[in-house]
Amino acid sequence: MFKKLSIALALIAMASVAGAMTLTADGFTASGTADINYAGDRIGLINDGSFESGACEVVWNCHTDTTCEDRILDPLSIWGYPAYDGMYCAWVGGFCGGIPSSNGLCQDILFDGGELSFYWMGYVEYGGSNSVVVTVDGAYVWEVVLQLEHHTYGIWSNTGDAGGLGNADVGAYVGGTHSLCFEFVATDGANMLIDYVEMLGTTAAEDMDFSSVKALY
Repeated sequence: MFKKLSIALALIAMASVAGAMTLTADGFTASGTADINYAGDRIGLINDGSFESGACEVVWNCHTDTTCEDRILDPLSIWGYPAYDGMYCAWVGGFCGGIPSSNGLCQDILFDGGELSFYWMGYVEYGGSNSVVVTVDGAYVWEVVLQLEHHTYGIWSNTGDAGGLGNADVGAYVGGTHSLCFEFVATDGANMLIDYVEMLGTTAAEDMDFSSVKALY
């Protein structure tokens, strides 16, 4: 009897915890509120690659050329759809209050894999002029000029999907710490969200120099 009671209490406790959490795409759970002390990470993602810090200047350094400040946000109340992973994602740029908003999110990271992939959702009214870029130390490693077919409103797509945008090749930077930036150059009606930024093809520790290995821990 005591054992059954203990199991029941444990299940109730688990249910109460689960109710306060959000199931993520990779099976982990994330708190339903922003944690400004966030220092963790999903397995396989870059530092705060799921943007669960919930705000800029915690992990990601953000900039914009407008007064719109919600670069890391919960898209449910604005876009009507949840983030791909956890509760938050990044608004790379587009339109805010009818004004083109060119945004950027950057951080210094150790590159331990040759490709970057991420999930994205686009709202594109006019194609052919808005561009999304990934830079490393200011050099372009990936660029897409948004077309009407990139209007994926309501659907999260991965850059590595067949027929997708393609992953960013960062193989030239493996083993070093560099500045990674996601930026949007806005000209007309388009917006883009990104989430779940992952570095693929990680380098085994035994193949890296000691300083690079030490930087991982």
